[in-house]
Amino acid sequence: MRVLAFDTSNYTTSVASFDGTEGHNISRLLDVEQGALGLRQSDIHLTGHAMEVRINAENPDKNFAPCPGTIQELHIPGGNGVRIDTAVYPGYIIPPYYDSMIMKVMVYDKDRESALKKMRSTLGEVIIEGVTTNLDFQYEILKNKEFESGAVHTDFIEKNFEETA
Repeated sequence: MRVLAFDTSNYTTSVASFDGTEGHNISRLLDVEQGALGLRQSDIHLTGHAMEVRINAENPDKNFAPCPGTIQELHIPGGNGVRIDTAVYPGYIIPPYYDSMIMKVMVYDKDRESALKKMRSTLGEVIIEGVTTNLDFQYEILKNKEFESGAVHTDFIEKNFEETA
């Protein structure tokens, strides 16, 4: 267990734990917040590409109307550079009263093209049965040539997927 102690008078922090270790990452975060990072932009090198897709219990063909129900079957893929955040399971009831998000699917790879391939492959393995989802719609977005090129904009869905707008 870690305990954070902030002293706002001089912008310091300490992190104590039962094993006596210090929380250097917290101190570094506060340094960033105060602009005291000690790095120049030229010191920062971007590597790789990450992407996230949110799978919701909603119907894209009906203006993304929520689709509550019970998940009957579920397969969640994994692998190197793949992260899935979810709390659902077979038998989980998606209520009509809250956010319809089922899971977040995140991938990371060496570049955008590789990340797109990995996301397509990952979504192709996801199985959610018992409720209508936007899974196929997300897959169609990933196959769109304009999206592949990175030329996305605020009216991307309206221009490329008229039947859902």
